[in-house]
Amino acid sequence: MSIVYDYLKQIQASKETKKPVPEPAPPISSPSKRSPRISFALVAAVSIAAIVVVGIIVYLLFGRPEKTIVKVYQPAASPQPAKTERSDPGYVLEGIIYNPSRPFAIINGKMLEKGSRIGDFEVAQITPDSVSLKDARDGTSRTIQL
Repeated sequence: MSIVYDYLKQIQASKETKKPVPEPAPPISSPSKRSPRISFALVAAVSIAAIVVVGIIVYLLFGRPEKTIVKVYQPAASPQPAKTERSDPGYVLEGIIYNPSRPFAIINGKMLEKGSRIGDFEVAQITPDSVSLKDARDGTSRTIQL
């Protein structure tokens, strides 16, 4: 038993002679470990601002849309007999859908654009108030007023 006792004394003596290791300090923690929260109002404001900016950019890039004018034929209360001439094409201009880049005319129920043909005539020009037809046979032009 003395051997065990001597051994325990040696361990005790070695512990007393060793320098004590300081305990590690607890880690310094930040005030809050939570992720920052973005308020709903901030997200909404940024989203609205982005939409407005995109809208302005699209407006500046593509410009204003062209105006489209629509005119429709309305017969007079008392119809007058139409003058019958050999060169009268006999077509009725029923309406015009005028857009500077792509105008249309409605003649005898058909929607036509510049270059379209109706009978022996080709649509030469469409204005907001009239349509010019060119006869393909002899090259003469006729204008139909709305």
